[in-house]
This record gives sequence, structure tokens and C-alpha cells, in this order.
Amino acid sequence: MSHARHSAGIAPVRIPNAARIVVADARKALLLVNEGEADVLNLRIERVLEAPDNPPARDQATDRPGRLQSGGQRSAVEQTDRHREAEAAFAAEVAAAFLDPAPVLLTAPPEFLAELRRRMPASAGQTGQTVQVTKDLVHLPLDEIERRLAGGEG
Repeated sequence: MSHARHSAGIAPVRIPNAARIVVADARKALLLVNEGEADVLNLRIERVLEAPDNPPARDQATDRPGRLQSGGQRSAVEQTDRHREAEAAFAAEVAAAFLDPAPVLLTAPPEFLAELRRRMPASAGQTGQTVQVTKDLVHLPLDEIERRLAGGEG
């Protein structure tokens, strides 16, 4: 699977007409399609996925960790991070819905982008190159996403 990665600023990316773009974070994912040309983007939201409510891990934990006794010794059992599990489940849902066929561009915050990479279908890498950008753009208005993807980020 070949991927180009950008992390500092967003370098201009050629996004041809009808190209698919995924903009996501751990709470929301947008599947966008470019109805414009590569030099003049006109993005349209094709589909939106939203994660179910996911309270912080501290609000999902029990009062005390479980205990394990073995050979006369007792030790605490590490608690399950239900918040992290919910984010991983949402990444799997986004990957299944949006990443096959592979989008031209995939942008998400670093930790969520890593989750998406782990879940990207093998066939997604066979259709071409997906540019991956470590930026959180999902909460921006569509025209601002267009501007940033066109290389106009300040």
C-alpha cells in the first residue's frame, strides 16, 4: 500500500473531478466528492458518519480496578479504556464505509489517522495512492476545507 504523507502544513494536493476525500476525527467523518476541477475545488458532502456519545474514560470506569489473586499474591487488573475502544470501533466503521475504494485524500488528527491506517482494507491500496494528512479539518466549514486543501492554509 503506497501512501504519501504530509504533516506540517497542507501541501497542495491534486484532487481531480469526482475524486473522493475523507475528512475525519474520532467523533465525525465526512466523505466528500470534488465536483469541480483539480485547480478549482467544489466539494460536496456525500455522506456523514457520527460516532455515538462517548464520555471520557474517567466517566466510564468503575470505582476500583478488579483484583487478581495468583500464588498468594494479589494485584490490580488494568481497567479497560472504554473511551479508546469506542474510538477504535468508530475508526473501523469509517474504514469500512469510506476507505474502499481508496480516497485520493485522507485527513484526520494523528492518533485517529493511525487507527484508520490499521483498519484500511488491503484492496484500498491497490487502486492508487492515497495522500494522508495529519490535520483535524472535520469541524471547519466546507469552503474552508476547500481553501486548505487547495494549499491556502496560513
